Amino acid sequence: MQDYREYFRDDEPRPAVWLRFTSITQVLIVLNVALFALVVLTAYLFLPYVLGVGRAPELTVRTLFDYVGLVPSAALGKLWAWQLVTYAFFHSVQNVLHLVFNMLVLYFFGREIETIYGRKRFLVLYFAAAAFAGLGYCAFQYSDVPLIGASGAVYAVMVVYAFHYPRQRVLFFFLVPLEIWVVVAILIGLDVTLQITGGAGSAAPIAHLAGALFGFLFFRLRGRVETYFDRLERRMERAEREHEEEIEARLDTLLEKISRDGMNSLTKKEREFLKRASRHYQNKA
Repeated sequence: MQDYREYFRDDEPRPAVWLRFTSITQVLIVLNVALFALVVLTAYLFLPYVLGVGRAPELTVRTLFDYVGLVPSAALGKLWAWQLVTYAFFHSVQNVLHLVFNMLVLYFFGREIETIYGRKRFLVLYFAAAAFAGLGYCAFQYSDVPLIGASGAVYAVMVVYAFHYPRQRVLFFFLVPLEIWVVVAILIGLDVTLQITGGAGSAAPIAHLAGALFGFLFFRLRGRVETYFDRLERRMERAEREHEEEIEARLDTLLEKISRDGMNSLTKKEREFLKRASRHYQNKA
């Protein structure tokens, strides 16, 4: 078999931008902060002062959140399923502390959990927790009020961390040193109280509680989760090997044809396949 793969590779392959970060946790934080800045700049600067759009910035933000926030009547009633994920990447522009708190918690706890479970499993934990928390909110708040914020996913990460390191001491509100399990218990107790008394205001305690519940379930069922991922990865590896073998077999056939009859003998589809194969091996390099 001819060693054609070296021919198709670039001399200086460039890694994807997101791989230049040291962790997925950093990617999530950067994405959240970037989207927050984009919303603020667009609504309060670009639209009114650059484009001269006369509508109020608050109305622009609300219109956006009606689509990317989690609106129960839209997510369930109109089947706008993307809202179960997108809502977790936007935060209130009137309350920057909402973003700051979530990102700080994600930074301090997310890195350790990502190290324990790996990138793929950490992403599953984060996105699945966000969706689970969103569904919990929809179950108790079927309305037109959009939910935004990463709190549900962050609560799940924090709970999983607390199960792994219950005696780890942290500064509660950056002031009082407490063990992490105590901090989690206090936060959950506050959310339960707010949910029961209806004193949540603009907060969504049910989403926090649903996220915490998902974190608990993820930790307790981690053995089954590991088994599922192991099976999935083996299937993906097997499928990848079969795909590689198909590419190599077809390339061998085309290279023999080129050697025998020249490049002009190739059909349009065969030329397109060679281009796709070239990109494939360049991306693998």
